[in-house]
Order: sequence, then structure tokens, then C-alpha cells
Amino acid sequence: ENTATSSTYSFEVVADGVNVYTYDDLLHCTNRSQNGEIVVLRKSFESLKNAYVFEDKSPKGALVKKANNVEAFGKYDTAEGKYSFADEVYRFETTYSQEYIKQWNDFAKDQKHYNTVSNELLAGIHVQKDFYGNGYTLNLHNLTYPYKSQDKKDEATGEFVEAAYLTDDNLFRGPLPFYALGNPNSMPLVKAYGQDNVGMYVNGNNITVNDVNLKSCDFGNSFSNLDYVGTAMDVHGNNITVKNSVVQNAKTVMRVYSAHNMTLENCMLQNARNFLLSVGSNEWLPIDSNTKRDFVNASGQTVHATLNEFLASNAPGDSAMSGYLLGSGNSKQMLAMLQSLQTAMNDAVGYGETLPSGGSINVKDTMFYRSGISSVSMESYFNGPFLYAAAPSLLPLIFSLINNIGGDGTSPAIPMVPKNVSGISYPVQMTVSGQTKFYDYKTVDDVDLQGLIEENISTFIQQNRDFFQKNIAKYLGDDVVLKENWSIDDIFPLRHMLYDTQNLYNGAYLNTAVAFYGGAMNRSTVVFEDVETQPITENVDWIGRYLRSSENGSVGKVEAIMQRTVTVVTGFDSFRFVCPQEHNSLFNKTPSVSTLRNNLKG
Repeated sequence: ENTATSSTYSFEVVADGVNVYTYDDLLHCTNRSQNGEIVVLRKSFESLKNAYVFEDKSPKGALVKKANNVEAFGKYDTAEGKYSFADEVYRFETTYSQEYIKQWNDFAKDQKHYNTVSNELLAGIHVQKDFYGNGYTLNLHNLTYPYKSQDKKDEATGEFVEAAYLTDDNLFRGPLPFYALGNPNSMPLVKAYGQDNVGMYVNGNNITVNDVNLKSCDFGNSFSNLDYVGTAMDVHGNNITVKNSVVQNAKTVMRVYSAHNMTLENCMLQNARNFLLSVGSNEWLPIDSNTKRDFVNASGQTVHATLNEFLASNAPGDSAMSGYLLGSGNSKQMLAMLQSLQTAMNDAVGYGETLPSGGSINVKDTMFYRSGISSVSMESYFNGPFLYAAAPSLLPLIFSLINNIGGDGTSPAIPMVPKNVSGISYPVQMTVSGQTKFYDYKTVDDVDLQGLIEENISTFIQQNRDFFQKNIAKYLGDDVVLKENWSIDDIFPLRHMLYDTQNLYNGAYLNTAVAFYGGAMNRSTVVFEDVETQPITENVDWIGRYLRSSENGSVGKVEAIMQRTVTVVTGFDSFRFVCPQEHNSLFNKTPSVSTLRNNLKG
């Protein structure tokens, strides 16, 4: 007896789409195409180790494909043991602020002891038209991941973890600097990061990216290995939609800057060194420095002046901030002074409280899992008086101690101090709706700010402790004793302050859905519509904490100066963190890709 069964299948025919079977096909539709082509993936493009095995287990042996539906991303020369990405990547000028880079390059171009900094970034894939993934994987590990690694013992856990490090052949080498104090190419005291290299650069208008599993890399078992692999997806343009996709394993998983009416729907973002989703604007306005306004000096008296006049060397603002750094003066009056100064710093030329929109994003039915800091960041520029006017003038004097450590003075640690780097970012609006869920629980030990800001102040102090101990007495007195071991938490103790203010789950676990950061007034907004739990906002009042610490002596004098130094760079306004109001069943749970399949968006 013959039996017959029937099945129904649905197919979408993509008009003008190009079936992509090979790496060359992919490049012809993206990096090698002037206007881009519509991509329809017909295979996965994986890391070399996931696509092939070496016939004789040697890096120069013949390659044997593991499966017919998988290709390697990139061309590997077995004879040379190298890839050819230098001729294949898409190169573009950073869309973020270049003020610091321009100033440094103007200084360094005629200096034999310093190198200039490039304003160029790399993209593995440049997408200008629709991209249909068909559920296949696009893994850029061969391009992004450091080519060398070794196992190192984690001192905290005792376990051995993979530690990846760069070679000269690596093209992806971490983000460009937004600002650096010192030589940006060699152990700057502080470096704040700007835009990074990117795996998939979605650049243009009216583009849809659908049903792709995008990975920056296979990162091993340590988030620190993601320092150099860049951003998995950078979205720049209007009316762009990313849906039904998994984006993962990057320093920042997705960056959306100056993108108007962007939609992120039915996606999963996971495994970020910093943020799973970073939202902001490339546009900014200069500070209004010429309008006279009322400031408060260190004695609580009103000073009517322009911002430039107030911050000039030995002017009331300069003197008051020196007192703030050294922990002298009345804390109430000092707070009033800092607030009046930041109000002036937050005032843009010609706009005041009203700024143009820097973009908008709608996040629907999306899952966030495992970040090193927070799931979403709403960024604005650092906007402190030191970035604007190198004020207070006491700071360069203190840092001159570092310039005097060893050497012959031909290449000091701080060869130039940039000014007018700060500004007021355009605000961005984000709406969160539907079944969007934040699975991003972590302990205080899991939060790691080293991927956000590079600081080597602690290293300089630790390596030259006797020198600092002797010379710091000029400013702080003979009774000051330097602690022996330093870390980023001594300079930038944000994670501990956040845990002090947050109602933790089980007394130990934090879930930060959204972080508003930048240190100055952040005018971006987030609206939660019809989500299960309306969140609450926690403010981290670090200025109030620092002022109180100088009165009760809870922090050493040198640590206090270093911590306050961060604030004169970033700005004095509180950081804001949006956290779940009620802890639900998401704790200790892992999101499933099957959820995306069951909720497929057409």
C-alpha cells in the first residue's frame, strides 16, 4: 500500500538578491562594490578551525573542509601561514569626534620621539543594502582575534584561562582614542576610547539585516580577550532594521550612533567586554564659553564671569578646583562651586537646554545576555574642565612628577595637554517594548571597567613608589603614605559605588539594564513600553561621596586626588543606571535561540 504525505513550505524571493556561496562572493557584494549588493547567504563563513582541519595537523598542511555548507571567512595561505585581509577589509574615516586625534597629530608630526594616530577604521564587511542571513553564521574570528595566545592562571579563581595577545600581523588592534593624557601609542596615563573597528558595518539608509548569526570571534573563556576584536555590528544611517538575529562576542556587540528610526527586533545580543548595545550620537556642539554667568567660588561667593575667565590660571574656578582635588575647603560650598561650573559646561553654543536629535532606536522583543559593564549604554561625551581648558592648573604640576621619573627629558610622559576636546552630545531617544528581557546579572567582581578606560597612573605609581612618596609630600604633607598595590578601582571606583546604591538580588547580584554615562548632563532618554517590569533609575553621586570622604578620612589622600582627577576629566554630574525594579525568573537563566525562531518577524 502506498502512502503519501504533504508538506507546505514558504519561500521568499529576494528581488535583485545575490546568492553568496564563497568568500569572494561576499566581498564582491560588500567591500568591493561601490554601492553594495543585496546579500543572500547560502553558507556559513566561520573561523578557520571551525571550517577546516589540517590534513597532517600542521598549520602548513592541506586544508580539509569539515562540511559542505561552511566556508572560512578569509583566505588562509598555508605556505605562509597568513591571511590576506589587508587587501580585503573596508577602510573608512571614523565618524566619531577627532578633536583629540587632530591635536595630537599636529603636535607629533614634527616630533621624532612620537608617532601620529590614524583616524582610519577597518570593517570586515561593509553592508550598504539588505543582508539576508538565512540562519547562517558569519564569524570574523580570523580577522579580529589576536593571533597568539597562552594559558595563564587566574589569581582570583586559580583556574587557567586563555590569554590572547596581538602580533604584528593583526589588523584589529583596539579602538581609536577619544582622549589621552600622555603618549596615546605607549602607556598613556589615561586613555578614553572612541570608535572601534567593526565586523559588519551597516552603513546607509533603508537597510534590513535579517536572520544572521554574527560573531566577532570565538573568544575563549575570558572577556579580556575581547579587548581588540572591535564592535560586532556598527549601524550608521536612517531607517535600518536588524531582526531575527544573534549578534555576539565582541568588545561592544552593537553600536548605534547617529541612526534615526533604527529598529532592533527579535534579536539576541550576548557576550560583550563592555556593552551589548551602545547608543549615542556622532554629532556634538561646542561649549558656550563667552556668555557671562554666575559661578560660585570656594568661599561660596558669587562670581559673574565667562567660563574662560572663571577657569583661567589662578582665577576663582582654577583655585577652587585645586582645593577640590586636595580635599580642602567646605564641602557644601565646594559642591555648589562644582555644580555651577558643570551647569556652564553643559551649555551648548546657541541652544541651552534644547538640542537637535542625535538619533532614535526602537528595541522590541530582544534578549540581552552577559556584558562586562551593562546591557545598554546611552553615551554622551566626557565634558570636564580639564578636557576643555586643562583646568585646574594644579594637575599638570602634579603630573610633572611623572615626567621627571628617569629618562633625559626628551620624551616626557605628558608631552602635550590637549584643550577644547569636550562638547555637548546630541541626545538620542530609545524605546524598549514587547518581550525584551535583560538576563545580565553579575557580581561586583564580574564588572570590569578596564575595557572602557585605559589607565596607567596606578602602574606609574607602583613602579616608582619611592619617588612619588618623596615628592608628593610637597603637595600633601610629610605624613602621607602611599599604598603599595594599586588598581583601576583606586582611580575609578564606579563599580563599588554602584553596588552601594543598588538593591541587589540575593545581596550580591546586579542587573544594570541601561547605563547613562559621560560625566556631564546626558540628555538622552529611554522609555519602557509594555514590558513586564518597569525599571527604576539609580544615581551614582560620586561627587558627594568624594567630598564626604575628604571630611571623614575614609580614603587615602593620594587615592582621593586620583579619583577626583577622573571627575575633572569626565564631568561632575551623576552617572545614572536603570535597573529592574523587581527581580524575576531571569536570574541564573540563559536565553534560547529557539525563542527567536518561535517569534520570527517577517
